[in-house]
Amino acid sequence: MIKAIIYTSNTGTTVQYAKLLGEKTGLPVCSLSESSVPKDSEIIYLGWVMASSIKGYKKAARQYRVRAVCGVCMRAAGSQLAEVRKQNAVPVCTPVFTMQGGGQLFEFYLPWDMPHVCIGCYACINGNEENCGGYDALKPIISAMEQSELIIFCPPTHVFHTPGQIKTLLDHFGYRWLVHRPDLSFLKKQAVIITTAGGGMKSTVRDIPDSLNYWGVARTHCITQAV
Repeated sequence: MIKAIIYTSNTGTTVQYAKLLGEKTGLPVCSLSESSVPKDSEIIYLGWVMASSIKGYKKAARQYRVRAVCGVCMRAAGSQLAEVRKQNAVPVCTPVFTMQGGGQLFEFYLPWDMPHVCIGCYACINGNEENCGGYDALKPIISAMEQSELIIFCPPTHVFHTPGQIKTLLDHFGYRWLVHRPDLSFLKKQAVIITTAGGGMKSTVRDIPDSLNYWGVARTHCITQAV
């Protein structure tokens, strides 16, 4: 069971990412230098990148069992993955992510930011998505995704599956599937799905990648946390 999110920061961006992740997962967040987390605990580690080296990772790996590692760098999110893994000797079984430092973050909360339920009117499939009843709510979400290189979903687990609000959002992206009217910029994006529950997390995270794969998202990572 993951106990905490631990980070090493230089300019403050890594702290922001760590705190954002902590808010979404409910996990405590602390710096590596001030950590009181018991040794050998499972953690998620974030550190800033210099010359493909994630600062503090080797120390964190000696003290803890790192379940996932994220490097905050100057290049685009999702870049340098092979170099970072090799340079830091991150095990193949451990997910590695990279995030761009100083980038803009967008946040949306469901159902408030997307209350409309798809009724299958086919307006979007026919190229008239502005005629969809949910277009005004969907437009800023699409714009944020287009500007982002990493898309993060943090759904709760409801009866062993993702809640209906997430499905409602995904339904509105049906016209962007690769077999309809794809946005090829998604081929350069990555996604992370994070959920916590007492059980059923695997079936919860399974629902979302089905859509992401058909959007053309290059790689989707799943992190589950038993509580």
